[in-house]
Amino acid sequence: MPFDLLPVLSWRPSPAEVGVFGVGILLAAGVLGAALSHRLLHLPLLTGYMLTGLLVGPAGINLLDFGALADLRFVVDIALGLILFELGRRIDLAWLLRERWLLATGVLTGGAVFAALFCGLRYLGFDGPPAAMVAVLGMTTSPAIALMLVRELRAEGQVTERMLHLTAIGNALAIVLFTIGTSWWHLENQADWAQWLLSPLYRLFGAVLLGWAGAHVMAAVLPYLPDRRGLLAAFVLAVVALLVALGSMLGVSSLIALLFLGVATQSGRARLPLAEADIHPLDTLLCVMLFVYAGAQLTLYYLSEYWWLALAFVALRSLVAVTLTTALARFNGISWRKGACLGLSLFPLSGVVTIVLLSAAGDYPNFGPQLSAMMVSALVFVELLGPLVMRRALVLSDELPGGR
Repeated sequence: MPFDLLPVLSWRPSPAEVGVFGVGILLAAGVLGAALSHRLLHLPLLTGYMLTGLLVGPAGINLLDFGALADLRFVVDIALGLILFELGRRIDLAWLLRERWLLATGVLTGGAVFAALFCGLRYLGFDGPPAAMVAVLGMTTSPAIALMLVRELRAEGQVTERMLHLTAIGNALAIVLFTIGTSWWHLENQADWAQWLLSPLYRLFGAVLLGWAGAHVMAAVLPYLPDRRGLLAAFVLAVVALLVALGSMLGVSSLIALLFLGVATQSGRARLPLAEADIHPLDTLLCVMLFVYAGAQLTLYYLSEYWWLALAFVALRSLVAVTLTTALARFNGISWRKGACLGLSLFPLSGVVTIVLLSAAGDYPNFGPQLSAMMVSALVFVELLGPLVMRRALVLSDELPGGR
């Protein structure tokens, strides 16, 4: 924080005041920056939020330093949890089971992206376990960008619905494989069998159980609440925050728990009569904070050295995704052109999920600094270009009102 710029004042802010200041900066800078970039450059609001975050963050004028960002992490965890919950509620399990080729496309695309990235990293000389972990990260598409951009552009159609489902499938697969990868890492480091076998199982099944319990609690309480939209939104936010906290305290994946919570409250026995509009009042506020935070987390420090590796990572990932979705387009009942657009729409890498998983990987001493630097550099490209590429894919798919 730039309080040292006022040496004549002896006053120093308390941690609570710093936190409130940080929230104010996130919201004010995000709204003003996004509005300006949208009006002058016709950029998506999401890109404006992230550019603003990059400007006010440590890589820019440092109005929000790393300490302030760390203090705001809980807000971002709740925002990401709410988005995963909403993404889960967009998943139609019955439709997905009928459209088995879509499920197969998600699994095959994720598997092919993983295999290509893993082989590429191994060819460059990286060790197996960390190369596998980074390849898993490449399977994710940003749920936040996908959901918020679809809402901002009011996109709807075959490519839009398939993109949202492939995003959910890719993130679920990545989190599961990342957890299994940590098991491999435990084995490589000769941890005892209970640690490398039981720990991932506990993290996965514990998360599903936590999401299932949260869904049934919501189903039991919701009928007793007054039918007021603001109250329903507050209740959903409370459950999401509780699951984020419980996931952290119990050592299970809160990302899986929130995604499963959304699916269970949409398709399972704990189905809830929640409309998107019931949660919408929370979206704008948390969306601004999430994307400004994501932009502030970007760093350009490694870009000069690792730009070529980051570009190769992004290009290979996109090439494989577009090739697979185009080749399988006819099986999914869409044209080859829309198949290519579907693959292109998967371009935005999940930045916040990547940061969360990279933090977990930081616990392992063999996770090379080169791989971390490459992923951080790749995030600069995919975070800033992601909304633009996804918007272009939806435009080419003719799924925006008025063909914008």
